[in-house]
Amino acid sequence: MKINKTFNALVIGLAIAPLAQALPPGPLVPPDANPIFISGSTAFRSQVFAALQDMGLTHQPGDVSGNNIFTFNGTPNNVTLGGYNGGLDANLTAGPVEVYCSFDGSAQGVNECTHPAVTQNFEDIGAPNGAGVATFTHAVDYAFSDVGQDSTIYPFPALNEIISLGAISTGVDQGIAVQPFLWAANSYAAALPITSINNNEIVNLFTTGQCGLNFWTGNNADSATKIKLTGRDYSSGTRITAEELTPISTGTAIVQWTVNGGIGTPGAAGNIGSWALATLGTYYGPDDGGYGSGGNVAKALGGFGSQAGFGGAPDTSPVVGYISFSDAKGLVDPGALTAGIIPGTALIYDNINPVLVLGGGGAFEYNIPGVVNGSYPFWSYEHFFVSAQAADVTSVYINDDFGPGLVLAIDYEISKQVLNTPQTAILEENMDVYRVYDGGPITHF
Repeated sequence: MKINKTFNALVIGLAIAPLAQALPPGPLVPPDANPIFISGSTAFRSQVFAALQDMGLTHQPGDVSGNNIFTFNGTPNNVTLGGYNGGLDANLTAGPVEVYCSFDGSAQGVNECTHPAVTQNFEDIGAPNGAGVATFTHAVDYAFSDVGQDSTIYPFPALNEIISLGAISTGVDQGIAVQPFLWAANSYAAALPITSINNNEIVNLFTTGQCGLNFWTGNNADSATKIKLTGRDYSSGTRITAEELTPISTGTAIVQWTVNGGIGTPGAAGNIGSWALATLGTYYGPDDGGYGSGGNVAKALGGFGSQAGFGGAPDTSPVVGYISFSDAKGLVDPGALTAGIIPGTALIYDNINPVLVLGGGGAFEYNIPGVVNGSYPFWSYEHFFVSAQAADVTSVYINDDFGPGLVLAIDYEISKQVLNTPQTAILEENMDVYRVYDGGPITHF
């Protein structure tokens, strides 16, 4: 299937396929003037948050980049961003705009773009319920996705997508940036120690939800110690990418564990409960539920002193999971830990460590060079799709300026990331390698 890729949205067909949403619904209310609605990848939300600020927009009080829902408003500027790719589009002068962002997974974002009757939950400007709380529902205009449309179960109608100047200059024509991921272990798995993971172990984890420690040690006596799998729901591009690097077929049932078997936020006050099969939020099978955000996977792996009950003994189950570089920051970087998180371990994958420790002071950085040179394979292209509904809107924001301007701001934001950020995404023009399809072979330019 050929997917149209352009810097200007084109008219495409519509289809209708309702689907239950991962986020709590809100009442339908009239949107503000010049609204833009964005959904999709949770792995990329921090990049979007920073880029909207670069464009001169202001976020709602209390909104932060870690929220799955946030709202910006203001008049986009056309200033040059450090000279990067010529700055924002010079035509971004048509007046104020409200940008509503709500992220609940890459595949779900593609679903919302291909089927405009499927609405998303957003936070209104001045929402009385607090930052990051859904207050109304609406169809989306754009969606970020960690995977191409063909990798989801929503391949039709073919969507247009905006691609970066870097994707054009390299001739790859894939998305707007490169998004890396990693496998991580909670503190109990790290203490065994679990320091690495390979596709044989991953396939067994996906298939049964747990596998013996003997898969790591080679000692049959360790088979009674089980390593559990936690992760994302079916709509996640992170999950799809993890699956596509193995013989596991996407769109099939896997088995996962979550705190209490729930799929909501584990809770800032503590993961009270114990690990249980994720029987809630299932789609392909009885236990394939998972978290709607990579941040929640990181919180669950971080543990927060996970308890079997209030004041009870800790649940010491060793658990591993998969998350984006961005969501893993608070889990694996001792210098950036959220209060109460027990440090986990980023796992060596395919014999390459996704984390580098620089110098004697323990400075933390992701292995960006390994992604760039092709030695570390757990990454995908970040895509920016235009919805079928938005393609019919005669708006300068939708069709001409805002989307390309946002992509330029995102690429600028990535370009200025430095060691203490750390860098969590990569510009395509900085890559030495490419892949033609998700999970496919890595080829040098």
